[in-house]
Amino acid sequence: MPIYEILEESQELPGSGLPRTPGMHLTDVINAIEVEMGWRKNTWEDEPLHTAGEIGFIWEDILSFTYASRMTFRPGEVTCDGIICSPDGLGLDPEYPDIVVLEEYKCTWKSAKHELIGNWRYMTQIASYLHALDLDTCIMRVLYLNGIYNGQGPIRRTARIKFDEFELRDNWKMISNMAKEIRDNG
Repeated sequence: MPIYEILEESQELPGSGLPRTPGMHLTDVINAIEVEMGWRKNTWEDEPLHTAGEIGFIWEDILSFTYASRMTFRPGEVTCDGIICSPDGLGLDPEYPDIVVLEEYKCTWKSAKHELIGNWRYMTQIASYLHALDLDTCIMRVLYLNGIYNGQGPIRRTARIKFDEFELRDNWKMISNMAKEIRDNG
């Protein structure tokens, strides 16, 4: 039996240790958009699990555990318009301690030379979570496993990303439209 069929039966998110609620997840919608745009050949369920993905889950779990005792909490799944979102954490903004922000953790093999805001997938996911949580700011903590590919090793970067209401609305409209298309063609 292929691994994705086993995962679908168990409803466990690989590597995260958290149960995956049956239904349409934001990742499913983003994957479908990437397939439609020709950026991805297939959906997540069709891909074999690999080391990079597992390392990403480990990074997420470590930061969730570490920051939970100091500054953030993991909110669990949030559903907006029938789409299930799984934000990594919520915490107080380091610059404005009376404001709650989204915390997102990423681990990547991509070079740290690339701008975070240039990563369509990350920005789409973050904007979607912000919309679902009625927030506008994210603190993103990224581990670049190969740094800038010059042999120096991993680099960790933190970014504060803020979206305006129009960006969040337009992003969610794209997500909602694709979710509707998926449901209609189900």
